[in-house]
Amino acid sequence: MILPLEEVGHRVIAFDLPGHGMDKTPVTDVTLNDFTDRLCGILDSENGKVILIGHSMAGLVITQAAEFRPQKIQTLVYLCAYIPKNNQSLIQIAQSEKKETDEPSLVIFSEDQTYMALNDELIKYSFMVIVLKKTLLRQKRNYVLSLYRLS
Repeated sequence: MILPLEEVGHRVIAFDLPGHGMDKTPVTDVTLNDFTDRLCGILDSENGKVILIGHSMAGLVITQAAEFRPQKIQTLVYLCAYIPKNNQSLIQIAQSEKKETDEPSLVIFSEDQTYMALNDELIKYSFMVIVLKKTLLRQKRNYVLSLYRLS
């Protein structure tokens, strides 16, 4: 996702959320506020408004960041992302999604419903690449790309 945007002249900032990807924060110590604080720190260092792209769980993060830093946001792009209602958690969103379809879910819940994981067999990135090429590559903007990277 990053390279195609950069190849057409966009400036992209990609980072790992706390507890994800290369970030070594123990996932048990991480909250949504930690994710949002990381993103807001990046926004604070940028001059002008940015377009935020949130993939998957990062939809929650960009939504909250937009509430905290509305003056820094030009546009929010939800790329295969969760869009929360007021006071709705990621687990609540994923649980309601599972109830709406008989298809296998991307999210797998623990038996006691205290945590969830991703179903590796269903993770597909080709759709994201198509969406990026068709909708974002036509514009020249500064992008902050909030990636939810699987370790």
